[in-house]
Amino acid sequence: MGVVTRQQGYNTKLVPVKNLLYALSYASGNSERIYYFLLVDSEKEGAFREALDGTAPFNIKDYATVIASGYGDPPEGLKEQLLVKYNAIL
Repeated sequence: MGVVTRQQGYNTKLVPVKNLLYALSYASGNSERIYYFLLVDSEKEGAFREALDGTAPFNIKDYATVIASGYGDPPEGLKEQLLVKYNAIL
């Protein structure tokens, strides 16, 4: 949980970062590129990185929320748009 402080008559709550933005891109078996932008729960980041480094298949949704995906390369400026849109929860 966050820390509450009193400053000039205002209560300020310092909230720890809950989610981390990740971008993944890979070519599937048929060589079609696929990209995902994910919000990974900070508490699951270690397990997510281990799953990425491993060779076993895994479900991305066990670790993160997919906020954008598509085929090919991500559109220009998508990462910046997502940072602006999701800044409140990053």
